[in-house]
Amino acid sequence: EFIPVMILCITPTPAIDHTLTVPRFKSGEVMRATHTRLTAGGKGVNVARAIRTLGGQAFCLGFLGGHSGELLAKLAEQEGLHGEWTWIKGDTRTCIIVVSGDTEEATVINEEGPAVTGADWDAFNTAVFRAPDTKLVCFSGSLPVGSPIEKWKEMLLFLRSAGRDVW
Repeated sequence: EFIPVMILCITPTPAIDHTLTVPRFKSGEVMRATHTRLTAGGKGVNVARAIRTLGGQAFCLGFLGGHSGELLAKLAEQEGLHGEWTWIKGDTRTCIIVVSGDTEEATVINEEGPAVTGADWDAFNTAVFRAPDTKLVCFSGSLPVGSPIEKWKEMLLFLRSAGRDVW
């Protein structure tokens, strides 16, 4: 019998993925999208989605800010991607994905996320430390601008000393 294991999915720079399907996309021209979709994104959120799709359980942790952060949290929850978010100043980034309807090639434009402070990282580390007790922790995606590497190291050392498998 398959027993799903909880995996913590830590994604420091989640994003709203805004996908537009454009027939015969051509850069440098005015085009009209025939389909548009907004989803919660970022590498760790995408890992959580894959885990859930395969029948496992995931718990997301990351920084969110502004109206776009509120939207991401809502979209993730609607999709069954549960988590705890650390709220910061600034807006959660949006990534634009343009899919050419004729070739299905995708052009991806990723915004840079908001900067975070040492105090933001302290709050984030606290959220990670009190997250559901699980042996598996997945870090995915890039670090936000201004991330003090010592806070990142502190989190990793804590998780390893708690006997968690980190990748």
